[in-house]
Amino acid sequence: MQPMSPQFADVVPYSPVVIELQEGVRMVSWLVDVAPGDIRIGLPVEVVFDDVTPEVTLPKFRKA
Repeated sequence: MQPMSPQFADVVPYSPVVIELQEGVRMVSWLVDVAPGDIRIGLPVEVVFDDVTPEVTLPKFRKA
């Protein structure tokens, strides 16, 4: 699979997902360390933080 941007080449395939927090807030993020075939609605997840640069940290999620 060819990534849209070369800077994402080392993370292909990646899984963008909609996460619904217990508070009801929904956000689009990445699901990491989960095979695409194992993703399902209702999968319990936990947040992990990705320090993209010294100034930018992104929340991502993994299977809980």
